[in-house]
Order: sequence, then C-alpha cells, then structure tokens
Amino acid sequence: MPISPTLPTDGQSDWDVPLNAALAEIIDEVNAQETDIAGKANTSHTHDIDDINATGTPSSTTYLRGDGTWSTPAGGGGGGAVDSVNGATGDVVLDQDDVLDGTTYKQYSATEKTKLAGIASGATANDTDSNLKNRANHTGTQSADTLTDGTTNKAFLATERTKLSGIATGATANDTDANLKARANHTGTQTASTISDFSTAADARVAALVRYPISFSQGGTLTTGTGAFRWYNRTGATRTIQTVTASVGTQPTGASILVDVNKNGTTIFTTQSNRPTIAVSTNEDESGAPDVTSLAAGDYLTVDIDQIGSTVAGSNLVVTVVLS
Repeated sequence: MPISPTLPTDGQSDWDVPLNAALAEIIDEVNAQETDIAGKANTSHTHDIDDINATGTPSSTTYLRGDGTWSTPAGGGGGGAVDSVNGATGDVVLDQDDVLDGTTYKQYSATEKTKLAGIASGATANDTDSNLKNRANHTGTQSADTLTDGTTNKAFLATERTKLSGIATGATANDTDANLKARANHTGTQTASTISDFSTAADARVAALVRYPISFSQGGTLTTGTGAFRWYNRTGATRTIQTVTASVGTQPTGASILVDVNKNGTTIFTTQSNRPTIAVSTNEDESGAPDVTSLAAGDYLTVDIDQIGSTVAGSNLVVTVVLS
C-alpha cells in the first residue's frame, strides 16, 4: 500500500523541515518499488505446461528437446514401464556377465582377454596349418641337431663327419674281411723281412725239396741174402724216406727181383707188396709208398735181396733210398 507522509504543522523546530523532506522522498521510492513488484511472480510458484514456449505438441509420448521442440523418441516411444532387465527385477544393476552375445557384437570373456594380452601388437593372423607346415614356405635355417633319420636320408653325425674327413677322395668300399685277408686276393709284393716265420718256413720248404739219395750196390750175379752194408744218418737232423728205386745191369728172367729196405734191422715196407720189384725182362722199378718214413739222426739203413730171377738171376744191382 502506498505510504502517505504526515508532517506536523505546529510546534516545529527549525531542523524538522529538512527531516520531513527526506522522509517524504524515501516514502516515494518505496511506493515506486511496490508498484514494480506488483507485476512479478512470487518466489515460490508453478507454471502450467501451456506456459512453455515450444513447437510441437506435448503429450505422454513426446519429450521436450533442447531446441524447444516436442519430439517422439526413436522406436515410437511410449513402450510402457520396464518390469525386468535380462531376467532381473527391481533396481537392476547389470555387469558384463549379464550381457548376451548379439548378432554383430559378442561377449569378451576373461579367457579371450588373457589370450589377447599374449599376442604381440601388430601380429598378423595365422596362415593355414598346411601352408605353415610346408617346408617350401619356411624361412631361415634349421639346426641339424633337430633332424631325425628318414627312410632314404639319414642324419650326418659329427663322428661320421670326422670319419669321412679321414677317408681319401675316390676311396673304394671295403670288401669282406674274408676276401681281404685271403692271400690269394693280395696284389704286389712283400719283403721277406716283414714275414715273421719266413726263415723257418723257407728252410722247411727247402728241406722238403732237397733230396738225399743213398745208394747200395751189389756187383756180379745176384744172390739172395740179408744186407751186410749199413748207412747211418749223420746229417744231424731227422730225415724223411720218400721212395726207393732198384735197377740191374742184367734183366732177370723166370722170376722178378724183390728188394727190401730195413731201418735199424726192420723193414720199412710193412706192406710188402710195396717193395721195389724188378719184373722179368726189365731193368728197374720204383717202390710204392714206404710205411716207415722217419729216419732220426743215428738211425741206419740196410738192404736185403729177397728174390732173384729163377732162370737168369740178374746182376749188378743198385738200390737207392731217397731221403729229404
């Protein structure tokens, strides 16, 4: 309400006049402000939706956008209240485990997260197994220690490499031990000094080849009888009786001449048919193999005439015992 000032008209002092003027001025200012406030809303008040200056039509299916336009939400809006989310009701709080795979986007599991952490940045996707396994596509080198024997090709060991380095270029494969050892297959020559038993073997061979003929003779017409002449082995070695031969100057007739040889008084022809036999009308004969052949140093030989020709006895007999 406007304030009307009331000034005293009597009993005023000299200083009351300026005071009253100032008070009147204040009252006028208050009245002016009251007039201005009369057209304003109260501090606490409400507005009806019609008081909003916007385009479009407000309804239960629209919302007021920031540009002052009433608009319907995408999907048509007005889907109604939400009763549950992914099977959960009430004040629902979802975590990643509550979200299912979509058509385009999928769940990202802890296992996949660990797998991804182990893949280097910038790694490329694997090729097919067949291409990765194909050695023709491999690069770099591979240690021979990682190779195993195949059906055709084998691993080359360090010991085999050392062995190979010790084999001359162009060397031929070894023959069997039996063929390499057989002297019949050897070539070239060998000095006698490299043969351990050469001298012994050579002496034995020479001794076997050397012949010592020991001869007994009976002049004139032959008669039978035990030999009176002895030959002693004074060669200093044991000798071997090889054979006995007999010959006459006059051929026997009517019967053969039979001669026997004794060692130390006993025949060397245990098989009597092997004795030297000069047949009728012949001059000589060689014995068969003697049964006793060893003649030690100091042994002696004698010759017997066991039979002569019955018509012509035969004459000038020579009996030779061949020793080696």
